[in-house]
Amino acid sequence: MAVELMKKAVRSTYNSRVIEGIGAFGGQYDASVIRDCKAPVLVASTDGVGTKTSLALKLDRMSHSTQDGLSELKAKGNSEPKEKKSSWLAGLGTDMVNHSINDILVQGARPLFFMDYIAAEKIDPAKAAEIVEGMSEACREAHCVLLGGETAEMPGTYREGEMDIAGTIVGIVERDRLLPRSDIAQGDVLVGLASTGLHTNGYSLARSITASMNLEEIQPELGESLASALLRPHRSYFPLLGAILEVNPNPIKALAHITGGGLFENIPRVLPPYLDAQISVKSWQWPAIFSLLQRWGNVSDEEMRRVFNLGIGMVAILEESQLDSFLAMLPEAAYVIGKLVEGTGKVVFV
Repeated sequence: MAVELMKKAVRSTYNSRVIEGIGAFGGQYDASVIRDCKAPVLVASTDGVGTKTSLALKLDRMSHSTQDGLSELKAKGNSEPKEKKSSWLAGLGTDMVNHSINDILVQGARPLFFMDYIAAEKIDPAKAAEIVEGMSEACREAHCVLLGGETAEMPGTYREGEMDIAGTIVGIVERDRLLPRSDIAQGDVLVGLASTGLHTNGYSLARSITASMNLEEIQPELGESLASALLRPHRSYFPLLGAILEVNPNPIKALAHITGGGLFENIPRVLPPYLDAQISVKSWQWPAIFSLLQRWGNVSDEEMRRVFNLGIGMVAILEESQLDSFLAMLPEAAYVIGKLVEGTGKVVFV
């Protein structure tokens, strides 16, 4: 039943390279794409949405309860409110694909295909289909095929109402265009690209801070509900950076996807051991959701920097002489947040 509900969405991502997809024991993809490359490298990554899933499931249950109440009111002649509820579960599908796209993008790769995994105590076909619809939409935007997946029912492993979402992506890049490059040097600048919110990290802390709060209530400082701010989907940076990575010569020396561990832990993953990333704390302003979480939870600046992206979802490293041309290529504003200095491969906030 779940597979039947998903088929239309999944097939909407197909291109001429798909030989056989959903319903088969294994997805089949025409690998002749590698002939378009002189020295092709396949890049693969597997990840999961994490505890953001629990928050979305909670809000989905609340939304259904609200809708049941509204149906009763409508039956009695009362009108429904004009505000339309968001699809929290479709957002999880978008999260999963976009997070994965970013994880291979930082190595210079463009996505080819994605495969999903949805596990629960008992699969609700409608909920699973909603998640896959979100995945399909994200795949279409990145010209990535949703080649197949698995829905697993595991009573006794998951409690009633629990769900886990994971996925694997495969992309391709020319060997001589792999990132990070070997010429990262002292004096290179760091450019931060805006996130849409928490993306898919920091939810254990965020859920703890907001556990007793009304998530559907509009927060004046946000201009929206906590639910909307917390569950805004993870952004894909492929539309922003994909074309730039194809430029020859490419100005980007390295990219860091700011996920779990924040700027503290993700930038060092692309640094040589003799350089530090020196970041100016005044170079951008935290989005309101992070300031509120810090205030409500009495969280230190250091912990905030280690848990959340704080409004920076991707960091590009490039030579200072390339900065103006790089910024001109971007269709939106970005933040020059720091530079590389002599050090030991860590991040220093100044």
